Amino acid sequence: MTYIQNLLDLEGMMFIMILLGIFTVKKGIITEKGRGELTDLILFVIFPCYILDCFIRNIGAFSAGGFVSVIIASVSLQAATILLGRLLYPKADPRRRTILRYAIIVSNSGFLGFPLVGSIFGDQGLVYASIFLIFQRINNFSVGISYFTADGSRGFLRRTLTHPCIVSTFLGVAIMLLELRPPELVCTVLSSVGSCSTPLSMMLIGMVLAGAPGGKLVDRDIATYSVLRLFLMPCGMFFICKLLHMDVILTGTAVLLTGMPAGTLSVMLGAKYGADAPFASRLVIFTTLLSLVTIPLWCLACVYLV
Repeated sequence: MTYIQNLLDLEGMMFIMILLGIFTVKKGIITEKGRGELTDLILFVIFPCYILDCFIRNIGAFSAGGFVSVIIASVSLQAATILLGRLLYPKADPRRRTILRYAIIVSNSGFLGFPLVGSIFGDQGLVYASIFLIFQRINNFSVGISYFTADGSRGFLRRTLTHPCIVSTFLGVAIMLLELRPPELVCTVLSSVGSCSTPLSMMLIGMVLAGAPGGKLVDRDIATYSVLRLFLMPCGMFFICKLLHMDVILTGTAVLLTGMPAGTLSVMLGAKYGADAPFASRLVIFTTLLSLVTIPLWCLACVYLV
């Protein structure tokens, strides 16, 4: 099964990058100050380039037609994640609650889910995945960012709306919908810089873990989140797709992308804005490890049951 091999390769690459991050701290190559500067570089330069590149790659996607179903599925999921974020974890520590609410919105579907969808459902699945992920990115860099920046102090709305990730999201949506493709040189720069996001994000997780106090990998909050993220949410998406009589490829694409582990950006935002970054690191690592079991099961379900 090619898709299972792809999953193992991708997650193996992630963990090697995390180990490299741990190595840089243990050897004194990166200090705590350097880690903070790297976080700023990723959030304020690399991720905005990555976001713009993603939207530019989807120029013309909506004009092809036939995407009403995937839009319904994606918007339904994002609305559900916002609602769940408001209802769940009312008694959790505020710094941990911020991470959990953000992680409900944002999964690692771009890095892990996208290539898996391609290996199972081919080019049509990739087109559906591109549209499906647009609304997650918008939710990620609007509502998601506000969880970290809405601290109750004056000016938080201005800080949120002027955050480079949110500005680049609004700009990217306009570029995609108006089909205003930048010059090829600009596109190449955005693509090249944006491609650094995954390796640097993984290494940063390792750096955060290397500086965190020792303790167990999983606790009650991580366990309950994992059940929600990897089991209940994709199961809910499956029933939504069946209720709306969506086709096989769209159903499989939506379910797989919904069942991805926690997104790595939660670690960087946690480190930048004073949330529980070590907890976020453990959350990402545990859900990624558990996804080695759950994702193949969802792959089989999508192939044989949809």
